[in-house]
Amino acid sequence: MAKQKKVYSHVQLRIHFPDGVRIDAKFLPNETMSAVKDVILSSFVTSLLLSSNDFDLYISPPRRLLDNGKTLDEEGLVPAAKIHVSWTNNGKEQTHKQPGCYIQQHLF
Repeated sequence: MAKQKKVYSHVQLRIHFPDGVRIDAKFLPNETMSAVKDVILSSFVTSLLLSSNDFDLYISPPRRLLDNGKTLDEEGLVPAAKIHVSWTNNGKEQTHKQPGCYIQQHLF
């Protein structure tokens, strides 16, 4: 079975926000979902002071929340996946402003 399993050098993720903004990023298959959240946090404007508790990551359909402790491979996101961001209570204020206002401008 190990011989038949395909080995990928990276994982291509498309991270979609509720307002239509998206971030494309590459990760290693053995990186955890918390590493993905850290990359998302690093793309936010620093004045917002959002934390990893202000949003959840999920895939759909059916909607399934992704576990921060599992690797991308364990979550079945290899070789590529579309991930959605769901704001929790503290992050919902970001959606009332201009789309993408929470992302650093140099990333556009």
